Amino acid sequence: MTLRKERQPNFEPKRGAAIPRYVAAPKSPLLFMPISPWPDRQIETWLAALDHTDPKELRRNFGQRPLRRWNNTHPNHRSFTVVHHPVARAYDVFCRHILPIKDDRYAELRRGLRRVHNLPLPEHPDDPPLSTTQLRACFCEFLKFLKFNLAGQTALRVDGAWASQSQIIQGFCKFAPPHMVVRAETLEEALKLLTQQVGLTWYAPPSAPPPQGPALAEIYDAELETLAREAYAADYTNFGFKPLEI
Repeated sequence: MTLRKERQPNFEPKRGAAIPRYVAAPKSPLLFMPISPWPDRQIETWLAALDHTDPKELRRNFGQRPLRRWNNTHPNHRSFTVVHHPVARAYDVFCRHILPIKDDRYAELRRGLRRVHNLPLPEHPDDPPLSTTQLRACFCEFLKFLKFNLAGQTALRVDGAWASQSQIIQGFCKFAPPHMVVRAETLEEALKLLTQQVGLTWYAPPSAPPPQGPALAEIYDAELETLAREAYAADYTNFGFKPLEI
């Protein structure tokens, strides 16, 4: 008798292919498929350096037809995306969009996190900054919110900035899957392999931009890792993430 393993239901909203966000080198046959919210400047600078051009010359704002045309005129092309550790990615989102007091498209969401989900976020510019203990507690609550939000159990939207990387890549596959999924911690090795595959001269990528907000190392511990694993179970399963070494 064969026992069938039950699949865990996934209620996270499906994503589109996000083709307009793709970035191609000016001449070389490399196409970058970015995953929000990580800054793309590091990869874009590297793509431009391969062709000895300015990042302003990168190909952007693709539609389906222009992208098919690009694929057909670059027969040896390679597409790639970069995945980051879920804790580091969630913390970047938290420091970039949730913690700052800004009047932007996340303002209403921040109010909802304060009032409905009890995140002790600063509300006014003259509020004192969070202590390290308060920051960690607030980030813990944000990870708990993400678990329910990604499962479709909150009234707040599942924003692309914190959607699971698994779901974002599935969205890419509605047009075409990336040829390579690169781990951020092995970025240089993977990019070197890509340049070899398409016959380009190797250039090391620039250093990654500094993280937003206080260093994750100041608050990271086993509890945060567990909360992130509960929120991003699919990413941990699909990409084999292990606890951070910081």
